[in-house]
Amino acid sequence: MRIAQLALTNFRAFKATQTLPFAPVTLLFGANSVGKSSVLLALFYLQEILTQGDCSPKRIKALGSKYVGGFGSLVHGKDLNNAIVLNVRYDKPTSESGSSYQQTAQFIEELLGQRHASQSSYLTISSPSEWANSVNIELEIRWHASSQSAYVARYSVWADDLFIAEAVSDEPNQNAAVQLINYQHPLLRCDAETANNVSQGEIFQQWLLEAGTSIPQPVSCPYTQSEYTHSLFEFESRCGALPKLGTTLSTSLESDSPLNTARLNEVLSDLFVAPLDNLTKLLNDSLSIGPLRRIPDRYYGSDDYIQQMDWYSGEASWDAIQHADDRLISECNHWLGDEHLALGMALAKKHPSDQEHFSLNGQPLAAPLLPSTDKVVLWDVHHHIEVTPADVGAGVAQIFPLVIAATQPRKGIVCCEQPELHVHPKVQVAIGDLLTQCQAGNQFLIETHSEHLVLRLLRRIRESEQQQLPSGYTPLTPADISLLYLESSDEGTQVINTQITSDGDLANDWPNGFFEERDEELF
Repeated sequence: MRIAQLALTNFRAFKATQTLPFAPVTLLFGANSVGKSSVLLALFYLQEILTQGDCSPKRIKALGSKYVGGFGSLVHGKDLNNAIVLNVRYDKPTSESGSSYQQTAQFIEELLGQRHASQSSYLTISSPSEWANSVNIELEIRWHASSQSAYVARYSVWADDLFIAEAVSDEPNQNAAVQLINYQHPLLRCDAETANNVSQGEIFQQWLLEAGTSIPQPVSCPYTQSEYTHSLFEFESRCGALPKLGTTLSTSLESDSPLNTARLNEVLSDLFVAPLDNLTKLLNDSLSIGPLRRIPDRYYGSDDYIQQMDWYSGEASWDAIQHADDRLISECNHWLGDEHLALGMALAKKHPSDQEHFSLNGQPLAAPLLPSTDKVVLWDVHHHIEVTPADVGAGVAQIFPLVIAATQPRKGIVCCEQPELHVHPKVQVAIGDLLTQCQAGNQFLIETHSEHLVLRLLRRIRESEQQQLPSGYTPLTPADISLLYLESSDEGTQVINTQITSDGDLANDWPNGFFEERDEELF
């Protein structure tokens, strides 16, 4: 699964809705304080909402417990009358089923095998979450003045680009009301016709009616030109309209048959819970490397328990190498070596027998006092000596966390602010290859000011088109890169999607002369 798109409304510098398409590598450009870091923040704010049920966090844990000040500081203009709207789309390969709550499906299929399908009294809808190739999740977060807290006022879901369901809530501590369901959505069509020839699109609605829903006249859906049924039933929720994750919905529905009731709740759980389960897994397996990575001192001791928040300072990378297998060490050294980043460093395993010359208080350490497992150390390949992060240039310590994160396979997204910090232009261009040629195949969201990084990506696209790539390189296409330029306006931050041509050029000039400072100085 991959995060394919993020849309922000009334979030920090973003006022009018702005959509950011994500690719395997997404680069954010723009002037300082225009809102690039807010894009990264939005993803992990969403994670706080899903995992902690906190719509007004003072700190974002995944960002090293970075202080953000709660809803009042996150909403655009600090206007509590505004509503933050976050919309995330993730794409799911057909080979991945994702989260699903179809526990009774197989049992019902066995029952159907014993009688003709047209005589069946069981709901035979397939899993919407499992069969959808893409899912859009939209949360509307509002401020509740009476309780002085923020809550999810609306939760809407699209599957395969078609609206499918919506739940709402008027306050933080009440059950959510399901007010819209698109019965005609292809993923809610039953597998068989009923005996009285009721259309497949109406079967699910009939089941809800039989289970006790109260359905008034149809109303116009705000997301399409069609009409859908309004105010159907309630389910137990948290933080307003947010369902409890990782479990089947507990609804107000009750059919004559316990099996039918269970089946209804499972289908509804696939509509409302499973999409959030999938997104939460993606965000929990994501990481963000902050703009200033800490340089460990020579007394730094690695931690066996690596948390998501430890990546923000970069410390997690130094801990992770102590658990690295030979494949990861080899992959890291491939990128640290002279053919790519050319940092003059490598990772080396230090065996206990290699440490017999160490001493404590002037006395040699006896072998029994030495660690029983190998230790991974930083090795200066030019001087053939072991070094610590504090012994090498700041640039090495700044780029090292991204190298480790890039070479570790993960399902989530790797975010990094200013990877080019303190490194030579030659290293900056090589970062482009690091992001696109690593065997791990991770997805990246990068905030950067580096023209060199972009030039390398454009070059690789051009070489791919002309079949002139270096040996062993994977071809790169414009679809693999998303270049997003952010600029300020009266309507808040605007996002300009900079198109790349098939021959590795920009379809249009950079907005507002961005990256043209060199020409101004030379000519």
